[in-house]
Amino acid sequence: MVYDIVNDVQAKCGVIISGFLPKHDGSQQMKNVSLSLTSPFFSNSDPTEYRLTLRTSGNHQHKIWKDALLPEMQLNIIVDERFESNICYSHVDPHMCTCDGRTYENNSFNGSFILYYHDSGIQVQMKTTPCNDNRAYCACAVAVRAGGDVFLINRCGGLRFIDMTSCKDGGVLIVRKNSEVDYQVQTNIGTLIKITLLTGDYANMMNIDIHMAPKDLDRIKGLCGTFDKNKNNDFHDRNGATVSVNKFLDAWTLKNTDVDLLTPTCNLNVSTWTADNQALYCTCRCHDTEYDCGAPEVEARCSPSQYVNCTVSNSKTSELCEYFNKRCYIPLRAKRDEKLILKQDPEIEMRRLAARANLPDKFIAKREVKRDVDEFITEEMARSECTDYLHTEVIEQKSELLGPFNLSQAIEECTWDVNIGQDRGWMETHKQAALSAI
Repeated sequence: MVYDIVNDVQAKCGVIISGFLPKHDGSQQMKNVSLSLTSPFFSNSDPTEYRLTLRTSGNHQHKIWKDALLPEMQLNIIVDERFESNICYSHVDPHMCTCDGRTYENNSFNGSFILYYHDSGIQVQMKTTPCNDNRAYCACAVAVRAGGDVFLINRCGGLRFIDMTSCKDGGVLIVRKNSEVDYQVQTNIGTLIKITLLTGDYANMMNIDIHMAPKDLDRIKGLCGTFDKNKNNDFHDRNGATVSVNKFLDAWTLKNTDVDLLTPTCNLNVSTWTADNQALYCTCRCHDTEYDCGAPEVEARCSPSQYVNCTVSNSKTSELCEYFNKRCYIPLRAKRDEKLILKQDPEIEMRRLAARANLPDKFIAKREVKRDVDEFITEEMARSECTDYLHTEVIEQKSELLGPFNLSQAIEECTWDVNIGQDRGWMETHKQAALSAI
C-alpha cells in the first residue's frame, strides 16, 4: 500500500534554508537545519553513503546566485555494529535466549506470552502447551503483528491453523513459505522471525528464532529482553524494572488488557501502521520525468513497508490476504438479513476452530508408548549421543552462519531433555533448532 501524501516532515524531498543578503546588520545568526533521512535497513549491507545536493533559489537579486548548483556533499553513515547477528529464540520445551545472549528456561510455565514487543507496536506472541509427558511446556502457537497485519500459526491441541487473521495493511508483513515446515516472517522494519514446525511425535511444537534488525536496538521489551547489549537487565517487568526470572515470565504473560493475537478470528482489534502514527518509508520520485528532484517541494512516495518496490521470493502475503478477505467476507444479502448472518457469519466458524486448540495434544500418549523402559538413559549417555547427533556435516560446514547460536548450549539443552524425558526423539528437535539458526 503506497501513500502519495503524508505529513509535512516525511512528504518533502528536501528543506529550504533561509539566507540573508551580504549587507546585513550583523543580527543574522547561523542556524541548524534538520532533515530526516530514513534508511531501509533491509540487511547488514545497507548503503553507508548518501549524497546531498544544495541549490540556491531562483528569486535571488543577482543572476549569478539564481539557481546556482553547488558541489554535492557526501554524508557518511556510521554503522552501529551492536545490532548485527543477534537472535532471540524459543527452542523445544522451550529453552529460551534473549537477543543479548542470556539463556533461561520457560518449561514450567503454561500460557501465552509476549515474546517480542517493539515500541512501534510490532509484536510477537507465543503460546505453550504441556509436553514431555507433562514434565514441561512447549511452544505450539506463534503470532506476528505489524500495523494492521497479523500472521498466525496455531497448532495447539487439535487446531492446525496457518493464516492471516488481519490484513488491514495488506503487505506490511512479508510472509515466506520455504517448505511445509519452514516459514519466515519479515516485519517492515527488517526484523526476521523464523518458524520451524516440528514433525513426527512432536508435530504440534515449533522452534522460533527472531533475528534482530538495527531498528530493534534499544527499542524492544518482552521475553526477548531489552536488546541494549546488557544481559543484566534482560529480566524486566513492564515498567522496565529488573526482576527475577519468575517475575519476568509472569510480567510478560498475556493479560486481559493485551490484544490476544493467538486466537483465530476475523475481527481482530488492531490499528493500521498509519493510524498508529508510525514513521513511513519515503523515497523521492527522482526517476519520474514529471518531477524535478531538485525542488524541496517535491512530494515523496511513502509506504508503511520498506519492501513496496521489492520482489520478495516465496512471499505468500498477497495470497494469504486474498484468502483471508474471502473467508471473512459476509455477503451483502446476509448483512440485510439477521437470520442469514447467523448462518453465514465467518466469526462463528473461527470460534469453532479456536475451540479445537483446547483439545488434548495427541503426541503425549505416543511418547509414553515409545519409551524403552529397559534402558535408562544416563546424563553421560545423553550428552554423548546429543553431541554426535548435533555435530552434523551441514552444521559444521556452516558454523559461521550460526551467529550467536551457541552449539555447546544446545548440546546441554538436548542432554537435559533426553535425560529427564528418557526420550531420544528430542535429539532431532534440537538438530532442527540448530539448522533453523543457519
